[in-house]
Amino acid sequence: EGEEEYDEQLLAQSRTAIEFIEDEEDFNTAHLIELEKKHKPERIIIEYNGMWSFEDLLSLRFPRNWELEGIYSTVDGQTLDMYMKNMRNLLMDQLKESSLIVINRCPDSLNRANFRRSLKIQNPGAQLIFEDLNGEIIPHSAEDLPYDVSGDRIVIADDDFGVWFVDATEHPEYYDHKIVEFKAQTIQ
Repeated sequence: EGEEEYDEQLLAQSRTAIEFIEDEEDFNTAHLIELEKKHKPERIIIEYNGMWSFEDLLSLRFPRNWELEGIYSTVDGQTLDMYMKNMRNLLMDQLKESSLIVINRCPDSLNRANFRRSLKIQNPGAQLIFEDLNGEIIPHSAEDLPYDVSGDRIVIADDDFGVWFVDATEHPEYYDHKIVEFKAQTIQ
């Protein structure tokens, strides 16, 4: 029901059924149990309505044997600035629980570093992927990092250790001949 509709033929080939829940009050345990009985699914993917309370989704009692494997979010980069200015709390409510966030349709003018910093305050562990208007992944640059790599000494905050670890393996040139400071625990 968005800009891109699901391909009915592809859904049939992959034995995939779609169930639309139009009203927020219908997204409840009893209704999900009915859908479980109807379809007997191997896997369930919930494309949650961004205007509904995310707390309700997290507090919902799912049918027996349903297990939440992950929360993944997509954000339209063309409207991101507008949401950050006008509906920041609603947007961050959705994103603060996501382990992976894909920001697609990013115009060149999008301030990726600003959004990354804003998000990392709410959700330090989230992995962010930015895609351009053609759907290609935008490689990150030093400006996208939550710490400064321009000096001889780089200080890594506790919440940024994972970001640093991944970035150091992907971009060791940012860290060559520099002192990197972070907290660590050693055991003898």
